[in-house]
Amino acid sequence: MNNRIINSYVENFCGQNDFDSNKFLLFSTYQICKKHNLDENMLIDCVVEGGGDGGLDSIVALVDKKYIYSLDEFNEYAEQINENSRIDLYFIQAKETNGIKETAFMKIKDVFEKLLVSNSITKELRIQYNQVLIEKFELINEIIIKSSPKTNNIYINVAYAYTGNLDKDSISIGTKNQINSIKKLVSDTTYINEANISVDIFDSNKLINIANKSIQKDYIIKYKTIFKMNYRSDSENGFVMNMSIKDYYNLITQDNEIIDVLFEGNIRDFEGQTVEVNKNIKNTLEEVYDADFWWLNNGITMIVDSYTPLPNDSAKVVNPIIVNGLQTSYTIFNYFKENIDKLENEDRNILLKIVNTDSINISDMIISSTNRQNAVKPAQLKATDPIQKDIEQLLLKNGIYYERRKNYYKNRGIDKHKIVTLENLAQYLESIYYGNCSGARNNPTTLLKSEKLYNKLFNNSINPNIYTITSEVALKTLECLRKIKKNNDDIFNKKYSVSLDIFKFYIMRMIVLCLCDNNISENYLEIDLEKIDYDLTVNIINKLESIVSDIKDDNDNIINISKSKELDNKINSEDLSEIYLKVTT
Repeated sequence: MNNRIINSYVENFCGQNDFDSNKFLLFSTYQICKKHNLDENMLIDCVVEGGGDGGLDSIVALVDKKYIYSLDEFNEYAEQINENSRIDLYFIQAKETNGIKETAFMKIKDVFEKLLVSNSITKELRIQYNQVLIEKFELINEIIIKSSPKTNNIYINVAYAYTGNLDKDSISIGTKNQINSIKKLVSDTTYINEANISVDIFDSNKLINIANKSIQKDYIIKYKTIFKMNYRSDSENGFVMNMSIKDYYNLITQDNEIIDVLFEGNIRDFEGQTVEVNKNIKNTLEEVYDADFWWLNNGITMIVDSYTPLPNDSAKVVNPIIVNGLQTSYTIFNYFKENIDKLENEDRNILLKIVNTDSINISDMIISSTNRQNAVKPAQLKATDPIQKDIEQLLLKNGIYYERRKNYYKNRGIDKHKIVTLENLAQYLESIYYGNCSGARNNPTTLLKSEKLYNKLFNNSINPNIYTITSEVALKTLECLRKIKKNNDDIFNKKYSVSLDIFKFYIMRMIVLCLCDNNISENYLEIDLEKIDYDLTVNIINKLESIVSDIKDDNDNIINISKSKELDNKINSEDLSEIYLKVTT
């Protein structure tokens, strides 16, 4: 395949996501991990490419579908790992080359021998390899060590992506031997079953095929019986239907894997087969009863944007989310995945309730009410928290779409540059307003998971205008950063071969410090947002680069500095009066 074609896919992907460096790597990493739908922050964080990378370009760690940024973040999840937990670890090398080189796999094998589940990462190894790679392996090793006694569902995926095309003569015998030796080495080192270890090659054709598979939004429902009732209009109605368990299994799975996106609106994740309620559901599937399955189970609640009847007892639904019944769904999935031969003759039914509405308020009411029957922690209902609804309405008045529920506005075609997610706002508040940029960058999920941190960021004693100002500062800064990268004015890319995106929270914080004349507590609500422009942002970036240059010594990795508390302290104590005078006079 002509390299120009794969290059056009890469450029289109990076243009949509505002990536200006490591383009083929970021494109490849996203496609290889596509089922996990990594966002921009995750893709930037997983990069280890650079001097001393050991032949690896990106490393991705997911625990129960959650991207793990740091060791501290994993330690918060470690206690929750159980026999049903799934660990996905990716080691990716991406090369813009037409051929496959045996030496690439030799390097990967070498770095695994030295760093994977190592008893100690010596001073010599810390000199040989860059700090980001070392940190990623420390995280990976901890995940493997703490997860192995609890679950057998640990999957290690080594991937080699390149811009050429694979044919029967592309892989030499030496390369094949290296691939087999990597799988054996990893298995011998980690005691993970070799069946759970893969070494795959992704050529341009394979990457393009994955890229062309868009995330599904339309689904076909097949039912046996149905009851319909309109609410206030033909566009707001509900359906109660019986559908076969076989059809439901096929609805929620693709390639024999569950479709996670269907469950993004559910406040809980799967709580495991050992939980009493799930044991009972599994027993109901295993045993032969005189009663149908739906007689013994509460069923599923689904919210859809639109519902279109089709012939032959079927319907098309758009943007479905399952807001109640996740435990039932995963138990059905796990049972029939292990007993796929039983699915064909399965004749029992499940109850499905569909609500057709485009009102997020009605969706919130359904999510809250259908999940109040069992004990639910307040933290699990953050998206339906009254203060979050108030923030959404406040930001809408200023042309900003606050995405309390994942992908709600994205799925409706809203310009992504006008969307602020709940997770984004937590990071922006923690970095821009409170000055903890490293914390916002390193442990973003902690800001919402910890009740203490969440209540610090979202409470009724905070002036609501702070949420608006913080969001506008962030969006205006990001707009300036896009223009700077487009104009090739990214000093970090030129000097250190990294994108200034890794410093975006620090840049936002410095802009606010500058416009507040270093007095945020007094001047934050009076910020003149019109002064956030290209020239100010360039001045701030130049100042930040000089601070980073002062911190960095020969052994420091630039990405490591971008995560450091030292950089926070330097910025928060920096005198920005000279820049402030430039923009205010």
